[in-house]
Amino acid sequence: MMKKRLIIALCCLLLLVQVLPALSFAETVNTAEIPQEFYYCREQLKTLNNSEALLFAYDNIVEGINACKSEIIISQGRYQISPAEFEMVLEATRRDHTEQFWMGGKYTPYSSYDGTRIEKIVPTYLMTGEELQDARVAFEQAINKMLERLTPDMSMYEKEKALHDMLAVQVTYVSGDNAHNAYGALVEGKAVCEGYAEALQCLLHRVGIRSVEIFGYGINPSTGLGEPHAWNAISLDGVNYYLVDLTWNDQSTLLAYSYFNQTSAIMGQDHEQWMIGENANGEILTCEVFDLPVCTATAENYFIKEGRRISTYDAASIAKLLKDNKFSVSVFLDSDVQQFISWYNNNVVTIATAAGVSGRFTYGSMVIGREVRIFLNGCDHSKLTEVKAKAATCEADGNTAYYICQNKDCGKWFADAEAQNEIFNRDSVKVFSTGHTWDRKMDETTRKEGEIYWYTCSVCNEISTTDYFSLEPEEHTCERVNIFLQIWNFILNFFRSLFGLPEVCTCGEVIDSTSIIIKQQGFWTLLFFAS
Repeated sequence: MMKKRLIIALCCLLLLVQVLPALSFAETVNTAEIPQEFYYCREQLKTLNNSEALLFAYDNIVEGINACKSEIIISQGRYQISPAEFEMVLEATRRDHTEQFWMGGKYTPYSSYDGTRIEKIVPTYLMTGEELQDARVAFEQAINKMLERLTPDMSMYEKEKALHDMLAVQVTYVSGDNAHNAYGALVEGKAVCEGYAEALQCLLHRVGIRSVEIFGYGINPSTGLGEPHAWNAISLDGVNYYLVDLTWNDQSTLLAYSYFNQTSAIMGQDHEQWMIGENANGEILTCEVFDLPVCTATAENYFIKEGRRISTYDAASIAKLLKDNKFSVSVFLDSDVQQFISWYNNNVVTIATAAGVSGRFTYGSMVIGREVRIFLNGCDHSKLTEVKAKAATCEADGNTAYYICQNKDCGKWFADAEAQNEIFNRDSVKVFSTGHTWDRKMDETTRKEGEIYWYTCSVCNEISTTDYFSLEPEEHTCERVNIFLQIWNFILNFFRSLFGLPEVCTCGEVIDSTSIIIKQQGFWTLLFFAS
């Protein structure tokens, strides 16, 4: 018996010698590695005192959520962060990685015995398994459909504006299960402010435009009421940042640009930006935090580029703007907005005459932030032509019904046959192609190889040539957290193999997915060594 135990001990020693070199780097993470995309918050973490530990936690969270891990290590070895630092890092990942739509924000933290550090978290995901796999395919398809509408000759500004405008057309402001994430906006076409901002950021990242999500409080221009809100800080050149609020720019038939590439000073008139770690109750973190961008540049502001930001005005200049823009134009006022509207109403006859409008006419104005849309209407719209509604298909765009005035020098669009509701944003009638609705159909026509199958569209039955799913068991990717536990588990699995038992991970899950889950028990460990 003694001889047998000696042989077993020698075998264990040999196994230790073999695995130690392979495991010696298990605790380290290359925190100096720059991500493929620029992430604002991650870069800012580098400037803080405990940066190595903060980056260790940040990268583990991002990688863990991406792999849908059941546990994510936050502190380990020399990388230790406090509960407050953890909250900051988690918020940083959330602001940076809006593509991780399946992370619902709920988690169970596990702290050290004295409560001074967070050791690991157990996330709660909105989707997992096949549901998540299919959702990620649909998500990528939705992004690609948007990007296909861009052209290679577009500038960064033009790409940003095009993606901004397309999302405004596609998304309806409405609550729903995924309204607070990018999936709801891009795939389902339904979102609230958070979903708008996160979808825009996903698209901007794909074309090389930097963006970070901003949270805060604002006065809704549609209701005049204050509410928690989300928007974006973006950079086209990697140096200067601008603020974009797509949600409040999207005013149905009117697409506004009042909140497109604005400065912090202008945005601050009806937006209050929360600092990192701050919440709706004004509570802040008790740790060192980094700053969010302060936006002072104006070169890429929409109204400056379009030459429609005005400080002074007269009848002749406003008449020219109206005439050059088919008698409907938006301007951004540096002066008092209500004073301008009052002046416009009092001088509209002079303005109309200078613009060449004679006879009876109607006029009006609309206000979004500091943007004012003014219009003159000298046509009776007696000749309206209906454009019939056309449903979108998987590949082709459609449109809602609308009416075009055929009277000379008019050409305005309306949402109704009475010409009472003018369509200012002509893109709003578009119904973008839905893209394929991929489904799991398993037969010889969809088989790629083995147990791998191409997705099939449940609407038009087209078989994908790029997206597929697998029925083969996925590789176990549990976080093996402790080097000594890994060594111990390696030895334990060696003995399990002698008895024909399946290999078990350090987390207790059987790695052979066809077997049941077996928890490691100290009793069995003693039994093996007693053999």
